[in-house]
Amino acid sequence: MWVDVASAFPLNGITLGNNLMSTYYGERMGEMERDRGKRVIFRLCAAIPPLVAAAFVKDLGVITDYTGTTGILIALIFPALLSLQSAAALEKRGIKPGTYYSSVFTEKRTAQGILLLGFGLFVYVIASFAALGPPN
Repeated sequence: MWVDVASAFPLNGITLGNNLMSTYYGERMGEMERDRGKRVIFRLCAAIPPLVAAAFVKDLGVITDYTGTTGILIALIFPALLSLQSAAALEKRGIKPGTYYSSVFTEKRTAQGILLLGFGLFVYVIASFAALGPPN
């Protein structure tokens, strides 16, 4: 398992560093990404915290137990939030959020239900880790 994590780490660090840089510079990202020094700084900001944290935890299984909870965020919470925010932004501009491809799965109440489910699962997993410790 550690080989899989070790091989993905550089790719994740580069991607997160680029996203941090894009968030920081916004519209000026095009001109800033040409500066190698700035790219390296943002990529180091993404890569150093996990390395430091890993120095204090010897068992990779414990790390993946906790970071696995981000799957709930990625699969349930973030998409539902994006859907709700997108619909709100369109309605604010006077545009109907529905399209030809809209269905019961793209309705506001479905997104709210998925958001509630994801939040509940996330809280449950974190609470169970706090009460029992991560599974071995």
